[in-house]
Amino acid sequence: DSTHLNSFINSFGCEVTQMPLRGVPLRVLPCGDTLSETGLQQLLSDAARSSEPVITCPVCMVAHAIKKSSASPRNICLEQILLALEHLLDGWLQSGP
Repeated sequence: DSTHLNSFINSFGCEVTQMPLRGVPLRVLPCGDTLSETGLQQLLSDAARSSEPVITCPVCMVAHAIKKSSASPRNICLEQILLALEHLLDGWLQSGP
């Protein structure tokens, strides 16, 4: 039902910001894990203030030498999947119980 689908969509969250990944640009780290662009920018900002010029993936704990968020490719496939799930949820909500 729509409640389960909504919960499923919201279960995809950024490990940094703790916000759902729906409707935001997503970035793939070299380790393959995905963060929101905002989450990656936050990690980069934290790394810039420390003596370590690397960020650590909050999912797998692998260190990466990334200088700016645009250096990481967007996860357009996951963005499209989440958008399609949102459209499916909207259709269910509009059709009623």
